[in-house]
Amino acid sequence: MGTRWRGSSSTLQAWVLEHAGWGGTFNKQGFLELLSPVDGEIMPAITPIGYVNKTRGTFGMAVRYFAGAGNRKPWSNLFFKQGFTPLKKEDAGVFVDALEMGRLAPSASNGQPWRVVLDGDTAHFYFKARKGYESMNRLDMGIAFCHFDLSLKEVGITGEWEVTTPNVASSGLKYIATWNRQA
Repeated sequence: MGTRWRGSSSTLQAWVLEHAGWGGTFNKQGFLELLSPVDGEIMPAITPIGYVNKTRGTFGMAVRYFAGAGNRKPWSNLFFKQGFTPLKKEDAGVFVDALEMGRLAPSASNGQPWRVVLDGDTAHFYFKARKGYESMNRLDMGIAFCHFDLSLKEVGITGEWEVTTPNVASSGLKYIATWNRQA
């Protein structure tokens, strides 16, 4: 599972060192032509590397506005307990910060396609497909995995990723992976 977020992890490290930032846009079709995907897999990723500009210009503000950069989904739309009942922050325990970092993670046009079901020390990740963003779903999921996993590691909580068959009904969502806390 780690290869899905290697790019996001590297970008986060560069951001910590003040050499990168999030944002921008690109021509998806042109990028796909350059990528020449193998076996029909499409996973575009663009990472800005450079020095952080301390002020945001007019173009940058316009891109953020039209991309909906300030429009993160509320906690109750992303995080659930068994049965897809909304999870309250106070019920998330040691996972509250990791889930919040996932909520704040970047995604294509701030679509935040991930949904997480917390079941004790296990987190099941699902995605909600978005029309026009099919090629970005796996990339966005990898970014969410990365933010969740690294946030837990930062406070000394480790786990393992696996693909299983969770006993959680998921209307209209696609199961992707499960994170299990290690003792």
